[in-house]
Amino acid sequence: MEGGVSWACQMYLDMVEHWEKRRRAGLQHPDTTNLAELQALIGSYGDERLKASADALMQSLDAFRPECSLEELSRPEHVHDDFGAAGIDSKDDVRSAFEHYYFGCEADDRATMWAFDRRLGARLHPVFSSDFTHFDVPDFEEVMPEAFEMLERGFMSAQDFREFTFTNAARLHTRNNPGFFAGTVVERAVAEELRS
Repeated sequence: MEGGVSWACQMYLDMVEHWEKRRRAGLQHPDTTNLAELQALIGSYGDERLKASADALMQSLDAFRPECSLEELSRPEHVHDDFGAAGIDSKDDVRSAFEHYYFGCEADDRATMWAFDRRLGARLHPVFSSDFTHFDVPDFEEVMPEAFEMLERGFMSAQDFREFTFTNAARLHTRNNPGFFAGTVVERAVAEELRS
């Protein structure tokens, strides 16, 4: 409802970066690790604790599965591919998954602008939300002007602000129930918005 979208921007970027490096094709398998060089580097640069555990480390590079030897970890059946299991074959697949999510953001949450930043590589769907019944909103009439400050200060474009305060809510609520706004004062505006 009002958790914001900043965490989703971070999660989206993390998912893309993890896909680049941690999908099966992106992994450097242990069988390509030069163990002699690794041991020499630990001997030269490791702290005492690392040097003391170097022998165990040479047996398994997977701290979560110490029972697996390097030889076992280098076999394909031990390299779990979460992206493959989820049917994600590209960065576009990661991006398209986020097209189905909406994120409630408070009026004064400036991080909302990140959802519209083209450099993100995706356009997330923040939805205007307000805790106007809480103690920190003594005057209900200040909530929308506070949100509008993001447009006035150049943090959002007029299109971004419209999506934030109207379009994304319309899409969210009509996706599962096309008649959600039927009989309301915004029924026609929602229908026109979704047609455009």
